[in-house]
Amino acid sequence: MIFSVSFHSLSGIPILYFEKDLMKKLPMELHKHCVEVFRTTPGLEMIMNLNDSSDLDESQPIKDLYLHDSYEKVDPRIADEFFEKANIQNCFSVVSQKLEGAVSDDSKFWNIPNILIYSHNWVFAHQLVRFTGKNAYFFTKDYPCVITQDMNAFLKHWLNGNNTNLEIMMAGGYRGSMDGLFNGIKMRRWDPRRRPARYVSNGSLGSVFQFQMFTGSTFSNFFDTYFSEFDYLDCRNAFDIVRESDGWIASVKVEFGIFFMFVWHHSYTK
Repeated sequence: MIFSVSFHSLSGIPILYFEKDLMKKLPMELHKHCVEVFRTTPGLEMIMNLNDSSDLDESQPIKDLYLHDSYEKVDPRIADEFFEKANIQNCFSVVSQKLEGAVSDDSKFWNIPNILIYSHNWVFAHQLVRFTGKNAYFFTKDYPCVITQDMNAFLKHWLNGNNTNLEIMMAGGYRGSMDGLFNGIKMRRWDPRRRPARYVSNGSLGSVFQFQMFTGSTFSNFFDTYFSEFDYLDCRNAFDIVRESDGWIASVKVEFGIFFMFVWHHSYTK
C-alpha cells in the first residue's frame, strides 16, 4: 500500500500516511494536482524537519513554513542551502530548532517577508540590518555589552537608508542597558498629536507549530503565549525617532529583555 488515510479525532481533517520513500515528494505532487483540479490558490503551508529538506521541490511556492521541534543542532550550511532553494512567500517560524552557528549574511533567509525565530542560535544582532522583510522576531545570540551597540547601528541603518518594507522588528535577548542605544540619534517621547498610542499590526506573524504538554504538537499564537503579561504593541512609553528623508516615525522601546521597533508608515507631522 502506497499510503493510508485516517482522520484527526478533533478537527476531522484527513491525514495521509505515506511510505518512507514517498513521504516527501508525493504530498507535494498531490497538492499541485488539487490546485489544478479545484482551482484553489497555490499557497502551501508546510511543517518540516530541516534535515529532511533535500527533496524539496524548488518550483513549489510555500506560503508558510514551520520547522518541526527538534533539539538536535543543525549545521548552518544546511540552513543556508535550504533557503537558497526554498520559495517562502509569507512566513517562516522556528521555536526549538537550533543551529550550530548563525545563518550567513548573504543567505536568502533575510528576504523572507515575516520571520519568527524563538531559538537563540540563528542570528547575531549585527546581522539584523540584512533583513529586508516586513515583520521579524529574532532571539539574538549576543553578549549584553555588544547588543546595545549593534541595535544602535541597526537604528542608524534604518534612519540613513530607504527601507520602506519594515513594519516591526523585535530582538529578544536584550539583556544590556538602554544607555547608548540612542547614541548619535535624535529621539523624543511620545506626542499624541503625532501618532497613536498603540501600534496596529497588519502582519501575519505569530502562528507557530510546537510541542504542547498533554496535547502534543499543535499550532499556537506565539504572542498570546509569550507576551501574555503585557501589551507589546503599546507605544506610549516608547521613544520616537524620525527619518529625515521621508518623515517616517519609528517607535523604539525595550521591555522584558526584548528590543521593539515599530515603523509608522506615514510622514511625521510637525
